[in-house]
Amino acid sequence: MTLQEAEIQKAHIEHKLKAAGFDLEYVNILIAPTSENEFWSFRKRWRESTYVYALANFGHCDMSLYVEDLKDPSAEFERLGDFAAKTGVDLSGG
Repeated sequence: MTLQEAEIQKAHIEHKLKAAGFDLEYVNILIAPTSENEFWSFRKRWRESTYVYALANFGHCDMSLYVEDLKDPSAEFERLGDFAAKTGVDLSGG
C-alpha cells in the first residue's frame, strides 16, 4: 500500500482498537516498508534520526502497518495480522 493508504488505514485501525477497549497510549502503530530488508534499513535510519525523517526517505516503498503493545515489555513491532490474531480483534478492512 502507498504511504497515503497506510495513513488512512492506520486511522481505521486506531478506531477499531479503541472500540475494542485498547488504550491507544499503550499501543504504537507504525507505518513501515513491507519488505524485510527495507524494514530493517528503515529501522536503522529511524534510530539514527527520527521516524518522520525515515518515513520521508522510505515513502516510495510498499508500506505495511506494524503494531507494538507497549504494556508488554518483551513486545516488538509485529505485523498487523499477527497482532490481530494474538489479541482476537478483527482489524481487517477499512
